[in-house]
Amino acid sequence: MPAVTKAELVQGLMLMKAVCETVRELGEVPSGTVYAALMGHCTFPAYQSLISQLVNTGLISLNGNLLKWTGPII
Repeated sequence: MPAVTKAELVQGLMLMKAVCETVRELGEVPSGTVYAALMGHCTFPAYQSLISQLVNTGLISLNGNLLKWTGPII
């Protein structure tokens, strides 16, 4: 696997932040809706990995296709 560049890391973190902010602001949102907005910015496997990472941190939950904010209320 090739090394990740600084630019790729920054882009990934920005995508993660955007997903977190979207789900937090909406409370819950269909995952497909979020992915549709990001299609030009990441692949579907990358999106699935991002969602898995956010679920593993406890910031969001995924029930079926519904993303729900479970992180702190800020």
